[in-house]
Amino acid sequence: MNLRLASILALAMVAGGARAADLVTITATKKTVDQIKGTEQDLPRGKSRATEKYILYRFDLQGASTKPLSDISVEWMILVEGAGGNVFPGTMGQKAVDLPFGQKVTLETATVKLLGREWHGGPVPGTVEDTIAGYGVRVIAPDGTVLAEKYDPASAKMRVDWKLLQTPAKALNRLGRGMMQSPGMQNTQPMPVGEGEMAPPGGM
Repeated sequence: MNLRLASILALAMVAGGARAADLVTITATKKTVDQIKGTEQDLPRGKSRATEKYILYRFDLQGASTKPLSDISVEWMILVEGAGGNVFPGTMGQKAVDLPFGQKVTLETATVKLLGREWHGGPVPGTVEDTIAGYGVRVIAPDGTVLAEKYDPASAKMRVDWKLLQTPAKALNRLGRGMMQSPGMQNTQPMPVGEGEMAPPGGM
């Protein structure tokens, strides 16, 4: 009987340890802040215009423990897939917060700019644009223990490199918009494909 009781207690302890990441519940909400469409440009076949969309994420943290959590660190990274198929961090950040018992803490990311281009009136109308590839967010205790983490989709966990948070500005400059070579909203003249212009859907 004593052996059986000991086994039950051991299993309970293992189960409790496996659910340590449930000490904080994370809820994520994506919000479109603004959308901009540039001036139409006349092309040899149809018209084209650049687009911009601004997205941010709001993360709500709710403590699942009966004790308040103090000086915890929240880290996040939003991934963008460029029109060319490359995936890079659109924004990232971290913040130290206190999570009182029974209360909710809300954090918002910086905005992510998604570039695109529309074509119409030509043989291959359509839109090519950046998209959100996913996000990762995690909550870390002062001793480095991960109290909670959330990835959407689940495969984003393989793409999120938390070490980039050590030098976020350099990471965004190196991995971000420069790889996409999309025209900016200030462009007023048509730009030939191959000199910074996005190719229309289906190619030329």
